[in-house]
Amino acid sequence: MKRQLQTVFSVGIMAALTLTGGVMLLRTPRTYSENENRYLQSSAKPTWEGVLDGSWQEDITAYMSDQMPMRDTWTALQSKMQQWLGKKEIAGVYLGKDDFYFEKCTAADISHGRFAANVQAVAALAEALPQSSLYFLPAPTAGLICREALPSYAPYYDESGKMELAFGLLENRGCTVVDLRTDFAARTDSGEQLYYRTDHHWNTRGAFAAYEAFAQAAGLTAMTEEEADLKIISESFRGTLDAKVLDAAGPTDTVEVPFSLPKVQVTADGKPISVLEMSALHEKDQYKVFFGGNYGQVTVETAAGTGRSLLVFKDSYANCFVPFLLEHYDTVTMVDLRYNDGTWTELLAAAPDDVLVLYEMSNFCKDMNLSAVPSLLGTP
Repeated sequence: MKRQLQTVFSVGIMAALTLTGGVMLLRTPRTYSENENRYLQSSAKPTWEGVLDGSWQEDITAYMSDQMPMRDTWTALQSKMQQWLGKKEIAGVYLGKDDFYFEKCTAADISHGRFAANVQAVAALAEALPQSSLYFLPAPTAGLICREALPSYAPYYDESGKMELAFGLLENRGCTVVDLRTDFAARTDSGEQLYYRTDHHWNTRGAFAAYEAFAQAAGLTAMTEEEADLKIISESFRGTLDAKVLDAAGPTDTVEVPFSLPKVQVTADGKPISVLEMSALHEKDQYKVFFGGNYGQVTVETAAGTGRSLLVFKDSYANCFVPFLLEHYDTVTMVDLRYNDGTWTELLAAAPDDVLVLYEMSNFCKDMNLSAVPSLLGTP
């Protein structure tokens, strides 16, 4: 009887594997997961080079994982089982107190060499634009500001230490640094929520607090919160961290936007877009309501009449921050080096009045595009 059960079990396993493999072979591979907000491994063609260096084995493993039938269902089930077992880290996400998710980032994830090269890139920008005022505004992570909400003993990289190093080096190279840590910590201690619970970005109130700090550093008169007229447009946002945890009973976030925006003309990589793309509320990634996502270059022409221009080198944290600046500049240009083909160097000839480098701090430490700036500028 025992042998018969073993045979039935083995046949069942083989049948399940055969069925899974057959489905994967017959159906068209998925190229993008809206739930996870990332592109999937959609092919794994073998090459001699790939077999020899091991990359093909990695590709086929990723392909099998990404293309598994009912992948989201299995991932959600695995996540729930891990939570039942009391685990506080799932797929690189810390499950914090008060229903907060945190993106895991440890010292092993940070390259000091890349960080140093990126600091040098910011300094090179300042030297290449002596007539412009350059500001360095690193957005602190939720893991730094809301540290008390992290799981007990959860390892996290020394973000403040990296900020101090960057500030010291850049202040000596003619840059103005905007340090948000003290203000953000005080606001958080008073009960203000500056970050989404389920997403790695700061929320609109966090972006507004950063705007107030930048305005003070740049000599601008910041609008008040009442003048910004923030309104909730969604209470169902599940961000990129939720996409890794996949807990249907987990928290959701509210999305707020400023309703006092001036009339502007916006182009993204040469195509017209809007500051607020409300259609994004019908997508998984509702953060795309701000400019519709990321582009190589976004140019905003306003009727502010200030005679001033701003050039922003950024990651996605700037998307909900820049709308607050539109009443202060005639032209605001955002450059995302991940998607720009290098044509951003042509913008320097116009000598913008202000240049802002705005990255979330761990992104700044890991970014692989900033380090190319000095060579593109022709500086050592």
